[in-house]
Amino acid sequence: MLPDLQYAAIRFENFVSEILLPAAFPERAPLDVAVWQTPDRVTPDVAFEQTYAPVKLGWRWGPVWSTAWFRLRGSLPRSMAGKRVALRFSSGTEALLWKDGVPHQGFDPYRDLAFLWERAPAAGGASASAKPTAVSDTPNDAPNAGSVELDLLIEAACNLPLGISTFWWDHAEQQTRWREEHPGRLESAELVVVDEAVWRFAQGFDAARKILLTLPESDARAHELDRGLRALMARIPVRGAAQASHAMAMHGACSSLFPELAALLMGRGAQTPVVCDAVGHAHIDTAWLWPIAETKRKCTRTFANVLRLQERFPHFHFLCSQAQQYAWVEERSPELFAEISARVAEGRWEAAGAMWIEPDCTCPSGESFVRQILHGCAYWESRFGIAAPQRFLYLPDTFGFPASLPQIMAQAGLDTFITNKMSWCETNKFPNVTFRWRGLDGTEILTHLTPGHNYNSAIEPNEFQYGVKNLVEQDGARIPMYLQPFGYGDGGGGPTAEQIERANIGARCDGLPRVEQKSVHSFCEDLHQAQRVLWRNGQDIKVWDGELYLELHRGTYTSQAWIKEANRRAECMLRLGEALACARAGVTGDAAGAEATRVALDGTWKTVLLNQFHDILPGSSIKEVYDDAREQFGEV
Repeated sequence: MLPDLQYAAIRFENFVSEILLPAAFPERAPLDVAVWQTPDRVTPDVAFEQTYAPVKLGWRWGPVWSTAWFRLRGSLPRSMAGKRVALRFSSGTEALLWKDGVPHQGFDPYRDLAFLWERAPAAGGASASAKPTAVSDTPNDAPNAGSVELDLLIEAACNLPLGISTFWWDHAEQQTRWREEHPGRLESAELVVVDEAVWRFAQGFDAARKILLTLPESDARAHELDRGLRALMARIPVRGAAQASHAMAMHGACSSLFPELAALLMGRGAQTPVVCDAVGHAHIDTAWLWPIAETKRKCTRTFANVLRLQERFPHFHFLCSQAQQYAWVEERSPELFAEISARVAEGRWEAAGAMWIEPDCTCPSGESFVRQILHGCAYWESRFGIAAPQRFLYLPDTFGFPASLPQIMAQAGLDTFITNKMSWCETNKFPNVTFRWRGLDGTEILTHLTPGHNYNSAIEPNEFQYGVKNLVEQDGARIPMYLQPFGYGDGGGGPTAEQIERANIGARCDGLPRVEQKSVHSFCEDLHQAQRVLWRNGQDIKVWDGELYLELHRGTYTSQAWIKEANRRAECMLRLGEALACARAGVTGDAAGAEATRVALDGTWKTVLLNQFHDILPGSSIKEVYDDAREQFGEV
């Protein structure tokens, strides 16, 4: 039999899912859907010119790795004019909305809303179109004369964020579905009005419920939350009136009750003395359970997601750490890249992490590490200038680190190293959170192992508490701050609006660390300042001497042995090629030929660096990835 507070938490969960969240979308209007399918990854210009066949909700599609282009058409209901309107869409897979010929936002199992208008236009206003040239309003003699028309294009990939694989944590229905020939499913395609006040109240109410679940039955704070949530629930209007009247009543109740909910969350204001720097993050594996060609689409979807969230949440900071992925987006969508550049200039998007990609660090040579940093930093400087300073190396998912790395980092001007993977050691728990890592020559780099032990955090209350617990146990909270990257990753997607709202709640919530949202660069500065304060007080942090050896993934030292040999041969040939090129230029004085050779060698190095990614070179990816790698190393 469950304890009383757990019964209460179940009741509160049902209240959020069955009463509050449906009320956050008080108006809905279905759209007409047609589809064109292709086994290839094509551009929207090609897709727009095809012939589309109408389909209904529930339509199944596939096979895996194919693409379905959905064309959505309809009229904006007059009742939605002046309101916040979004597209709700799900194909049961990853997808991307193209709006006016530009990537607008991605869809995946964790997000199905794309905002179209903050204030929807009245009849005769601007239409939304899939092509750069907007579709005209309906002619005056048509049935919907003067209405606002929509003609939108969605590119759906028949795969999940983690490719076509399923895992033990996936629901049985999903596991069965992704073994079938047509695992995709058209689940929704409609316009919805979004009531921000009701949505925000629902997020706060659910956060309080989750905090309640982390507390023991005897805790006074648990009973305070229980009583408070019951009282708030009793004052929310029950459906019974006409839909429009009920929507107005819900909006009014949630708006007026939100200050009480905020006060309940704040409680006595007894936050822990620890500060958590929560930064939005999207760890996109450059290849793993999907090929590089799909990674390029994942980057476009993820970056578009973040841009839309930064419009909605002006304080939201984001980090993506692989220069190669920016280069792909720049090539595929200059318009999207221009938006990213503006956010970087504002200081809200952090293009940092120092390296071209996040490489494996056990097989490459020291020269390859230097080139990873050289090409990564050069790219970001050339695109973003002083708005993208590089001071930290960020490798959250790499499988161990050699003792040579601190010296290389220091000589490249980097003073901080951040990782997460060492928390995966299977035998000996890594003992430190913030420490100085001493390399072979005695060089020391300030290092931070994120104590939340998750670079894809959803920043739930229990995750905050877990991070604080590890910080206290491992470091004694001598430096009472830690970094928590959040957002769906590995397969990309990035943060969701719900996660950002949880970070907002954590800034003022009894029993949680004080959550701040700022850049990783600022966090590094605070970390160094805290170390200086310790020194002035005659104290210090721990030192780790030598290799950071990961007690896991040992099979990566032998898996796909051919690519390890190919990488070493490529490194040696590039060294010889550069030496011969320098000698030739010195003898012949052929400046034009020397420049052509430099450009060719530069591109070749980038191909090698790409294939040093920490799921390619170690041999932990699917077959298609190694088919591509063989072809690329053949070109090298």
